[in-house]
Amino acid sequence: MEIATTFTTDPKNVLRSYRACHPAGVAVHSVLAVALVLLGIFEQSIAQVVFGIFVFAFGEISLRRQLKPYVQGPRTVTVTMTEDEYRTQGPDRATSRTWTRLAPYCRVLAAAAGPGSTQSGRRDQAEVVRRMGHVGR
Repeated sequence: MEIATTFTTDPKNVLRSYRACHPAGVAVHSVLAVALVLLGIFEQSIAQVVFGIFVFAFGEISLRRQLKPYVQGPRTVTVTMTEDEYRTQGPDRATSRTWTRLAPYCRVLAAAAGPGSTQSGRRDQAEVVRRMGHVGR
């Protein structure tokens, strides 16, 4: 059984997705920048205010450089799941992973599959794929 879907991403959604998947990093970066700016305001230190702004800007520039291939414009991506593997196909590369490589994420898949998932998350991956296919119909 094969489940496939194709979707198009745009730069705005790529950045949103990154921030949603890395909330702790985004929060630490933002809190650090705001703290430096506020500390500079309270101490009346223009250098510290500028440094806080620089910390925020440097983080954003670094993030955009890291995600550069994904934020240059809309991209069409195809995701295919079978009983044996998970594949993605994008404009610049394709990846393939067996379900055993994704074992740490089995708990999330089992939760998405609905009732009957085990507490340990060691659910049979083929059953998860079958149930997710049923949900998507």
